[in-house]
Amino acid sequence: MAFRMDMHVHTAETSPCGKVPAADVVALYKQRGYDGIVITDHYFNKFFKDKTLLTWREQMDLYLAGYRAAKAAGDALGLMVLQGMELRFKGASDDFLVYGVDEAFLMDYPRLHLLDLPTVRQIALQHKLMIVQAHPFRSPCRRANPRLLDGSEVFNGNMRHANYNIIARNWAKRNNLLMFSASDAHVRADIGTAAMVFPRAPRDMADLLGMIRAKTFKRNMGQ
Repeated sequence: MAFRMDMHVHTAETSPCGKVPAADVVALYKQRGYDGIVITDHYFNKFFKDKTLLTWREQMDLYLAGYRAAKAAGDALGLMVLQGMELRFKGASDDFLVYGVDEAFLMDYPRLHLLDLPTVRQIALQHKLMIVQAHPFRSPCRRANPRLLDGSEVFNGNMRHANYNIIARNWAKRNNLLMFSASDAHVRADIGTAAMVFPRAPRDMADLLGMIRAKTFKRNMGQ
């Protein structure tokens, strides 16, 4: 049975630009026939800059509030909720979806936003993480070196931005990158605009990433 997943979802609890509380996000995805979502709340300097007096554990508890609320709601409603992140480095405008992180990893590797993409790439290779550039042609983003990426969004369903999805798809194809389709949901209108469809339910994030690397998925766009 096909398993429909949105790989790029934000919550109001954590993402400053997120407008939908996590429990509502989960309920709306369930209503729209999805089987799972990945919470990719923004991990960037804007979130952390007013929390420097807190311990890293306290900062992470605040950062994970959206994911934890979504996971609890998903468990109650029967929607799989997995953890990811949307990482932006300090002083940059480019966004990277990072899959395979968990709470232990985030504690062991603090302040990733103060590093750079080559450094995080080396960490990702050690931990079998996946790095995907989000909306690579949305202004003011710049394309990263494809050698530092596993994939790229080729369809970003956020209709409030010019994403140039066709150009993004051609760029990803030229550079042999895994091609992702996702809603980039921040408000109710964004929810369910895109998906990736897998042949079965993943056991966990590692299993999901295995299916992605094996290219055993289809992209659904403009749901």
